[in-house]
Amino acid sequence: MNLKEEKHEEARQSIREKVRKLGRHPFALLFGSLGFGGLMILFMYGTRMLIYHERFNFTYLMIMILIWLLLGYRWGLSMWDRLQARLNEQPNKPSSISAK
Repeated sequence: MNLKEEKHEEARQSIREKVRKLGRHPFALLFGSLGFGGLMILFMYGTRMLIYHERFNFTYLMIMILIWLLLGYRWGLSMWDRLQARLNEQPNKPSSISAK
């Protein structure tokens, strides 16, 4: 193993430990609900206000918050499972999750 591969493996191990310490549900809440869901709430509500030139609609905002936080949580759980599967793979084995 050369120096570059050793550094890559150390970084991989560090990420693996940080993610495992965080836990599945806190990861989903932080990166899913607040990260993905929060961004989608801002984007979707902002886009609707710009396109339809609507005034503030509290009911619509609450519905958006409920929907996107739940969907974001589900997305976070999915990302946790994919990340764990990817981190648990053998270093020499090609990744099953690849950018296409």
